[in-house]
This record gives sequence, C-alpha cells and structure tokens, in this order.
Amino acid sequence: MRVRKTSRITMTALILTTLLAVMGAPQAAADTQGASRRTDAGPPGNAPVSLTVMTYNIHWGEGLDGRYDLNRIAQVLKQAHPDLIGLQEVDVCWGPRSQFEDQVVRLASALHMRAFFAPIYRLPAHPHAMGPGQTCPVRGSGVAILTRFPLVATVNHPMARLSTLEPALFPASYPGFADAVIRVGPTMLRVYNTHLDYRRNPWVRRMQVADMLRAMAANSARYSEILLGDLNAEPDAPELRPLWSRFVRPHPDPSLRTFPADSPERRIDFVLVSAGLRVERAWTLPSTASDHRPVVATIRIDAIPQAERAKGGSTETLQGDRTTAIPDPSKTG
Repeated sequence: MRVRKTSRITMTALILTTLLAVMGAPQAAADTQGASRRTDAGPPGNAPVSLTVMTYNIHWGEGLDGRYDLNRIAQVLKQAHPDLIGLQEVDVCWGPRSQFEDQVVRLASALHMRAFFAPIYRLPAHPHAMGPGQTCPVRGSGVAILTRFPLVATVNHPMARLSTLEPALFPASYPGFADAVIRVGPTMLRVYNTHLDYRRNPWVRRMQVADMLRAMAANSARYSEILLGDLNAEPDAPELRPLWSRFVRPHPDPSLRTFPADSPERRIDFVLVSAGLRVERAWTLPSTASDHRPVVATIRIDAIPQAERAKGGSTETLQGDRTTAIPDPSKTG
C-alpha cells in the first residue's frame, strides 16, 4: 500500500511514453492479435460487447514472501486474459527494489498490450538503470494503463499528495492520475487509474477525490468512463461518497476484499463504471505475488451513444499535461 522510497525528488509532472518497439514487442503484438480472444475491431453498430478489466497494485513486484519477481506478476495478469489493466505501484528503472527494470515495458510486452505510464515520482538518471537492452532516460514510480485496444489520447493529471518520499506536513500537487481514451471498435471509452493516500486519516483522500472529479469534469467530451485503482478506502467511506455521483456505487461483497493478499480484510481496490456500462461479474484472484489481490471484472457495453462513436483518425484533445500514446502495434513494422 505504501510506496517506500527515500531519495529526494524534484516534484514535476513527468509524461513518459513506454515504447514497446525498444524491445521488439510491437511486431510480436501484431503477430498475435489475430489469434486473441478479442480484436480491436469490436462488434459492428450498437451490438453489445464485453471487456475483461483488471486493477492490481503490484507492490513494485514484491510478494508477501519479500521476494522480487515480476514474472509472478505477469503470470497473475495472464490468468484473467484481460483486455484492460490498471496497475499501481509500478516502477520504471526506479532502483534496487525492482532491479532497475522498466516494469511497464516488461509487462506490456509479456501480455502483448499497449501501455501508458503516469509517474507520480521521478528520480535522476542512474548508471544501473542503463544496462544492456534498456533505455531509461528517466526513472519513475506511479501507475500504468495497459490495453489491447488503441490508445487515442492520454494525460497525466496532477492531484494532491502527501509525499511518501520525504517528510511532509501538508499535501502538494504531484502527477499520477492517469487518464486515457481508448477505442473499442466504434466506441470511445475514457479510462482512469489512480492510487489514493494510504493513511488512516481521510483528509488527503478527500482532497484527491475532489481533484480527480475536477480533472474529469474539465474535459468536454462525454464518454462512458471506467475508474481503476487502489482507493485505500472501503466503498462506504465518506471520502469516496462524491465519486458515486459519477460512477455506479459498488454493492457490498465480502468476496471482493483485496488487502492483505493472504487473508483479505478490506475492500480497497476497485473497477468502477459510469452510466452506459455494466459490471456483469467481478472477482478477485487469490495470489500473494503482491500485498494486494487483483480485482477482475467483466464489463458490458450495451449501447453506443452516437456522441461516443469513434471517428476515423480523430484524436481527442485532453486538458492537462500532455503525453503521446504508444504506437498501434498492429501498424508497426
């Protein structure tokens, strides 16, 4: 739950694109997409479509046994055959705890998915982060969105945070609220990924929820929305109440408790949907590859409002710190 880091950082909104071409993964993704369970084409017209969506706080690859093993994380992700994933506590060339690996590239390559990395924290370059086969001009830790579908636009919004890198009495503005538009056949969906404050006192989470809602409201395009993340609060927590004006409030379900992973007592990780989408089924995967269990949900798109239909070649303009999405693997040589 808590990001344990000790190095001092320069607070900045870092926008980082993970290019799978560095590892030769785009061609592999293109080769395998035709054999996958779903394709980017999606159903024609207003035919319903179901997506498998996942959220997972991976604890930078460290399991409850104290071992770093990103392969275990990849295997857990593969179990669900997801179309869309929100990851929290993800490292890109961060440090010894994650062996300076670019976890976003590794996981996206293993699942043949596109990816968008939204760092919360940034560190200066380090010689160990530039090993053979690695390209890490920056080091970051934050959240990531992985998807089988084309990324149309992405942005890394700032929000209030009480630093976990250094002592802080008051919250400051940090990036790390990921916002992406994806194209699912003729439909555009907006996907968010977040990681809220872990402390018992809810005052920082209240600020963060307000910041997220402001960021969502600032964009004029109204697409159906999915919010993924580690909210570090139960569904009935007062600080989460404002979210239920925009997303469907989840029903109580003890089987969806996610923390701690070995014997879950709290439900703090969520797949939330707005109007126009429906959660058909939700479940957790029993794994101790992290300190959280992942949540998986089947989401159904029943109808596609005309305003949400994808227009060929168009790119949505989002407000906030801009980034460039990963190239479409199917169009990369």
